[in-house]
Amino acid sequence: MSDSNSTGNMTSDDANGNPLASGQEIPSEFCNLCDGDGQISRSEPVTYDGNDISCGEFSWIFLSENIAAGSEKCLDIRAQHGGTCCNIKTTSSSGDGCDICNSEVDKPWHEVQSKKSVQFEGESMSCIELSDKLRARFELASDQCLDSAEQYFDDCW
Repeated sequence: MSDSNSTGNMTSDDANGNPLASGQEIPSEFCNLCDGDGQISRSEPVTYDGNDISCGEFSWIFLSENIAAGSEKCLDIRAQHGGTCCNIKTTSSSGDGCDICNSEVDKPWHEVQSKKSVQFEGESMSCIELSDKLRARFELASDQCLDSAEQYFDDCW
């Protein structure tokens, strides 16, 4: 928001209505955590600045802290949390995401073992939860899908 002060000069406020520091500008475009690389998983929990938050809170953080698209801070946050928070958009005509049982791994096809658990991104989860997470995040033929298939196939299938 911009207002004129008593001398007629324009002043700007940040997203919270607080005056900006001298020389600080409102970004023309705020940071976007997934930036075209997928859709945000809003309820996924992460730790940011020592606080437990959900991925959906980043849009407010970018706005309230005036974090511009392409800025070093934006790129750092993307690098740290993008893998957890962003689900890769599928571009195949069928819309299929990663299916480790059908990801061209040179192993026989199996069903997901529902009672087994694995560690994924520092979190313990069932193989079914892992399967759902991978399907939402990665395309079937992507390197990430193939790498995950190689890593988790023996544990979950």
